[in-house]
Amino acid sequence: MTNPIEVAERLEAARRAKNQPVTVFAETAGMAEKTYRRRIAAPAQFTLDELCRAASAADTTLESLLGAPGDTAAERHSKPEAA
Repeated sequence: MTNPIEVAERLEAARRAKNQPVTVFAETAGMAEKTYRRRIAAPAQFTLDELCRAASAADTTLESLLGAPGDTAAERHSKPEAA
């Protein structure tokens, strides 16, 4: 089962990587800034539609946000790097 807190952390990391303020990112994702901030604070409240729109706004995939098995981006962040 996917940990909602990890989903929110991945989403925020993607937003920061785009160097977008919350106001711009939320608008791009089609939600009010206040709604986005509430969802990040309580990520289990995200709807599937909101997560899909946020993934699109972050130029990533829903699978990557969810840390789906087989998703190389999610696996890269969860596995320790080889020395």
